[in-house]
Amino acid sequence: MRSIKTFAIDAPIRYDIIAGNERHLFSLDHVNGSLFLEREIDLDAERSLPGNTFVLQIQASQMDNPLKAGVARVEVEIMDLNDNLPEFEVDFYNISIVENLPNGFSVLQIIATDQDQGDNAEFSYQLEDKSGAFTLDSRTGWLTVRDQTVLDREKRSTISMRVYAKEKAPSMVTSKLDASSVNIEVTLLDANDNNPTFIPNNLYDFMTTTNAQRGDLVGQLHAIDPDLGRNGLVTYTVQKAANSSTLFEVDPRTGQITVAIDVLEPGKHLLFVEASDQPINLSEKKSSKENLLLHIAVGCKTSEKRSSLAVVTVESKMQAKIMVVSGNKSRPDFLGAPYQFWVGSNVDVGTSVGQIRITDKDNDKILYDLLHSYHEGVPFAVEEKSGTITVVDELKKYNRQNYDFEAVVTNDKDMTLITNVTIHVVDPTDEKTVLMKTGTTPIEFHVKENQPNVLIGKLGFKNNITENIKFTIANQKDVTDHISITSDGTLYTQRPLDRETRDVYRLTIIAEYVKGTMLGTGIYQVTVIVDDENDNRPVFERDSYEGRIAENCKSGTEVDLNYPVHVSDRDSGDNGQFTVSIFGNGSEHFRLDRNLGKIQFISADNPLDRERTSVYNLRLVAKDKGGLYSEAKLTIQIEDENDNAPVFTQIYVYVDKGVEVLEYDTLGNRIGQFEKLQNGTSGLYVLSQNYTKSRSPKEKRSPLISLPEDIAVGSSVIKLTAEDRDEGDNAIVKYEMISETYIPNESSTEPFHLIQYFMVQSIAGEVVVARTLPPESEFRLNISATDKGGLKDHISVRVVIMDVNNHPPVFKKSWYNFDTEEASYSRKILGRIEATDSDCGSNANITYSIKTVNQTSIPFAVSPSTGLLSVNGLLDRETQAKYSFVVMAKDNPKSGRSLSSSVNVEVNVLDVNDNAPVFYGYDDLVPNPEANTFSNHNYQEKFPVYYATAAENSLIGTPITRVFANDSDFTGNGNGLILFDIPYKKNRQNLFAIDSKEGIVTTIGKLDYESEKLHNVTVIASDLGSPSLSSTAILTVTVIDVPEDLKSIEHPLFVHRYYEVEVEENVPVPLRILTLNVTEPYKSHKLRYSIIGDRSSDTKRVFRIDPRNGSLFIMESPDREKKDLYELIIRLDQYKVGRDMAVMVYPVTNERLGNLGLNEVKVVVRVTDVNDNEPKFSVTGRPIVAAIPATANYGYQVVRLQVSCRGITRLMNHH
Repeated sequence: MRSIKTFAIDAPIRYDIIAGNERHLFSLDHVNGSLFLEREIDLDAERSLPGNTFVLQIQASQMDNPLKAGVARVEVEIMDLNDNLPEFEVDFYNISIVENLPNGFSVLQIIATDQDQGDNAEFSYQLEDKSGAFTLDSRTGWLTVRDQTVLDREKRSTISMRVYAKEKAPSMVTSKLDASSVNIEVTLLDANDNNPTFIPNNLYDFMTTTNAQRGDLVGQLHAIDPDLGRNGLVTYTVQKAANSSTLFEVDPRTGQITVAIDVLEPGKHLLFVEASDQPINLSEKKSSKENLLLHIAVGCKTSEKRSSLAVVTVESKMQAKIMVVSGNKSRPDFLGAPYQFWVGSNVDVGTSVGQIRITDKDNDKILYDLLHSYHEGVPFAVEEKSGTITVVDELKKYNRQNYDFEAVVTNDKDMTLITNVTIHVVDPTDEKTVLMKTGTTPIEFHVKENQPNVLIGKLGFKNNITENIKFTIANQKDVTDHISITSDGTLYTQRPLDRETRDVYRLTIIAEYVKGTMLGTGIYQVTVIVDDENDNRPVFERDSYEGRIAENCKSGTEVDLNYPVHVSDRDSGDNGQFTVSIFGNGSEHFRLDRNLGKIQFISADNPLDRERTSVYNLRLVAKDKGGLYSEAKLTIQIEDENDNAPVFTQIYVYVDKGVEVLEYDTLGNRIGQFEKLQNGTSGLYVLSQNYTKSRSPKEKRSPLISLPEDIAVGSSVIKLTAEDRDEGDNAIVKYEMISETYIPNESSTEPFHLIQYFMVQSIAGEVVVARTLPPESEFRLNISATDKGGLKDHISVRVVIMDVNNHPPVFKKSWYNFDTEEASYSRKILGRIEATDSDCGSNANITYSIKTVNQTSIPFAVSPSTGLLSVNGLLDRETQAKYSFVVMAKDNPKSGRSLSSSVNVEVNVLDVNDNAPVFYGYDDLVPNPEANTFSNHNYQEKFPVYYATAAENSLIGTPITRVFANDSDFTGNGNGLILFDIPYKKNRQNLFAIDSKEGIVTTIGKLDYESEKLHNVTVIASDLGSPSLSSTAILTVTVIDVPEDLKSIEHPLFVHRYYEVEVEENVPVPLRILTLNVTEPYKSHKLRYSIIGDRSSDTKRVFRIDPRNGSLFIMESPDREKKDLYELIIRLDQYKVGRDMAVMVYPVTNERLGNLGLNEVKVVVRVTDVNDNEPKFSVTGRPIVAAIPATANYGYQVVRLQVSCRGITRLMNHH
């Protein structure tokens, strides 16, 4: 990863990771401090890593003195990579919803997570739903209803979709896609949204007799409901009016109709039958009510019972029918049924009585018919196409005032409609009437369409008397909703009439006169004719038309249209007359034949040219005489013919291959055949207009192109483009090399041009190098472009092969070395660096330069032209003893890539004795009182001071302390070698001496605390340079008082006075961990060993020492988790290594002895860890319970377990 650096010291350093690497993810080079990643780190698994950063503690310690160490903090931040796709919370969504949910209703939230971080974890949801029923919020993942009409269970029971989680940032793992997906299946639950429907149609005809018994079966109804369960369970009930008896019953489950009374009266009976479903929630109950009309016939002559004002006519006839009319609105139905019409008895034959109408008025397959049971016949008939009932015979021939019919409507399929029609014949010659004569012809009025509440006409009476006369329009709602009559007989429009919907209204008006004993009734047939207004614009059959026609066609050629152009106007007369025109650019080329709906090309003088205009976008405008108009879009595509030859227009030059376009030839003439595209690719050139327009080969000057001699065989050098203004197959161009002319250079020995150096790709037009090119030569390539019709164009390209700078400079030496003393210089010449180049001319012109690294400046320069190396500035060997740099020699070709070579140069800075020794490791600095006392000594402003102690009974030669000094000069010539010295003082006792090389100060005389407690010793450090330089330090020695009973100890008692050992926990006891020995002078003495000091109350209980031979035993097996460190004060120092024995950790130094007496020794026992503690789950004693969904797949996380271990952190395996 990178290296850990320390400040420079003259001692080997060891680097260690002391904390933060418990998982052994990192390793550290102990020698150079380089930090390495030992194992792969997955940031997605490091959820508990604070700030995505590992914190390491790095220790650097001196190998010769491990107690001298430094600690650094290293933070390793883990950068996230987009290496995870979003993961959905489940592998498959399967939900159930009720059908017909409203738009915008939220049904499900899709949840996905991305284990990456930051922008790498951003993604959006995308829905793939072929049904179009749902939409998905790309941010929140909420799935909502988009089109509720699709949620119809009766059409589909399930809807399948797929949701994608698409990442915003590109994935770093190329083997994966940038999105993950999950399937969704929505099951539609049934809702009670369908009414029961009677089948096979909405009419039921049954017959029974008057002698039928109670419970006899009359017939059976059948209704279906497409819903499920109780929502589709159909039951039947008879709806009866209040205070009326029930003649028939219906079985709620089967729909069977039975007789409910003992005796049936003959006649026609109307029943209301309701078919209803049975949902659990009764508020959702749906039903269909049917009208049931029952005809009852007896075995003898039937008696008639009539009621003129009944809504349902009861009639006796031999064959009876029960008619059930369904509420299914999807089928055609009658308008205003049942029908009642009035007609005067004196009207002429051909008079219209009324009209039967149904909702499906546009169906031309409808047929009308009137059924009756009158043996003598009837004077009425219905027109089978329009449903108009007219008088076909004189009414006076028939002695009947009321006629009852069944109107039947059928089509060519399976539809049959039946309703009742009653026609009342009124005698207008009643002597009591005061009304006018009705006459034999209908009254006719005219009214304009689109005018509400306007006068239509007024009925005239005798003496214009209208008092006590009641007028009634005896027509159905299709008439009475549009036309009304006032009390004085005036007809008005109630709402605007639309002639295009209905142009004639035939009214039957009943006028009833009642005054005292005078009674009278008049029937008037009134025809209202709706007159047309220009309220409809001409309408095209289609909104747009498309056509195709070939270019250069003859006048009169018909355009191939996808549909004929037909226009209609619903108005009549002059209002329905219109003209059709063509508008738009180029409309003058075309003409429309209205009768045939065809369009022709008519412009003979100006033929169609696809290359000029390929598409004509025109408008067809139809305009009537009233100014109303409509438009349609007309698009005419011009089809191509091969009438254009290819023309060379562009040359793409592969500049990355060293190909160049030359503007001047060898004679200096400007070629100027190219215009480089300013906003295009750097290698794209367009042939000038003069070139492309010139049709004479003599007027065309060949483009000149240069190639490097070393261009690779197979390389494309240029790409020619010829444009053909035609399209399709007519525009396909094929390129061909017509000829290749080779012009060799003057030194060429090739007598004939027998081989081909270039070839052209027939489709792409790329000119490719076919073999190695001869330098300094020229080629002339003649290339053609031909279309499939044989039309062609030619171009001649001149190619010059340029010499290539292919010889780099070469230095005369493989490396250069220079020596100079440290000093300050001004342009001093150190030597010359020289190189040669085998090329010639500018390719052999060499320039020298120093190649800098990381912009580091050095006090050296090289002459660009001569290669002379000079120094300019200060050279300090102590700062930098050697300079290593690279000198580069580069040639300077006029064109092409420059070649260069480099050589390593070293400049050694020779040492000069310009640095005095410097003390370090001292304890204090004090002012210098004797700066000039000693000769051969440079002035020091302050003295470094060392402090040391010595017991007054110290033997001669006892080391007191050690001083340290460093000289940054070179040691090889003596300038950096240091000698220590303590000056000899006259007339004073000299008690101390110093090792001249090591700097160790020892006693050379007897110390006496009582006579002198403090000694100040001058220490001088001098180098061996010429002249020699030196520095001075002060050593302050404090004498320690020794009791009289210990002064007899003249030699050290123990070989060592400090031990540090390690012992494993749980070892068998008792175990000897250490044996202490005295020095040779005391081996014959009788000494007793004992533990005299401790820092804890249980030390003497845990440890025991043999008082005779100094063996130290551990008596209780240690437990590291309870206590891991013991410190003892005893009197010996030796060790022995073996199995289950104590292990010496490292040697001791004086700093760890503290205030120990000469007859004491310190032992530190460290308890090391053994894997004696099993991991424990972090639970409260209760069982671990986890819920797993049924859709969980392999790898689904069930529960997270936390385990702890009292031992030192180890890698735990979970099973």
